[in-house]
Amino acid sequence: MRLCACITAALVAFPARGQIPAPDPHFGANAFPAFAPELRFTVSLNRFTEFDGEGKRFNEVEETSGFNVASLSYTDSIPDFPALTYTAVFGVGLTRDQPTETLQNDFIHGILDLAEVGTDGKRNSTELVTGLSVNWWLKSPWASLRRETAASKFSLDPFVGAGASAGTLYQEFYAQAGVRFAHPIGGDNQLRWSGMERWCWPTRGDAFDDVATYSRIDQLSLAFVPSSAREDSTWCRIYYDFLGNPEVEVTLTRDSGLFVDSGDDPIRVYFGGLRVKWPTGLLFETWNDIVGGTDFGPTFGVLLGFDLRTFFGSWR
Repeated sequence: MRLCACITAALVAFPARGQIPAPDPHFGANAFPAFAPELRFTVSLNRFTEFDGEGKRFNEVEETSGFNVASLSYTDSIPDFPALTYTAVFGVGLTRDQPTETLQNDFIHGILDLAEVGTDGKRNSTELVTGLSVNWWLKSPWASLRRETAASKFSLDPFVGAGASAGTLYQEFYAQAGVRFAHPIGGDNQLRWSGMERWCWPTRGDAFDDVATYSRIDQLSLAFVPSSAREDSTWCRIYYDFLGNPEVEVTLTRDSGLFVDSGDDPIRVYFGGLRVKWPTGLLFETWNDIVGGTDFGPTFGVLLGFDLRTFFGSWR
C-alpha cells in the first residue's frame, strides 16, 4: 500500500506519460522507452492461461485471466535537461475470460491449427495499474532520431533508467539500459536496431501472489522507418497516415521468469512481437510466446493506442 501511495502521489505531481502498463513488459510487449513527447491512450488485452495445450498446469496460479486494461500515458523531457525523460502511466480495467478466450482459441489457435487451451478457475476483478520511470538518454534523442532529420545520418542513442510499477497485478522496481542505432538504407528510409535489458524486482499482488524475487528481461528489435514524405492531397494524406507508410518493428524478448514453478525456480519464457506505428500516432502491437515453442501462460497480448496530440493535430 505504501508503494501504491508513492506512485499515486508521483502521478499527481507529474502528468502521466508514455510507458506501457503492467503486465505488458513481462508478457512480451515492446518495452523500449519513448524518445519523443506524447500523450497516449491505449487499450491492451493480455491473457494468462493456467494450462497449456496438453492440459498441464503452468505454475501455482490457479486462475486463467484475461486482462483488459485502458491506460493514459504521457512522455516528455525535463526542460532544463532535455536528455532526461520521465514517464508515467495510469490505467484501469476489467479481468474477464472474454474477449481473450475467443482471440486465443478461436482466432490464433484456429489459424495455426493448435489444440484449444482449457480453463478451470477464471479471475473476475477490477484492476488498477500505475507506473513511473525516468530515463537518461546519453545523447539527446530530440536531435538525432526525429523523423525529418534521421534519414540523412547515422544515430546512436544509449539510455539508462529506473522505475516502478504498482497495482492489483503485482508490484515491481526495475532498472534498465539499452541503445538505439539508426542508419539510412536508401532515400529517406531507415533501419533502426535496438537492444535493452531490464532488471526487475517484483513482489506479489492480488492477481499474482507467487512471483520470482528477481527477473531479467532481454529485448532486441529491428524497425523499418519509411520516408515521412507524402503528397499534399487530403485523400493521399488519409491513406498514408492510416493505411500506409507505417513504421514496422519486430521484437524478440526473453524473460528469465516473472513466475516460478512448484520448486520456486523462475520459468523462462520467450516472446515474439510485431509493432506497427503510423505518422498520426496510431499504434498497433501484438506479442505471443509461441515463438519459444510454447503456448501457455503468459500466452499473448494485443495493444491498440493513439498519441492524442499527434492524432488530433494531424486533422487540423
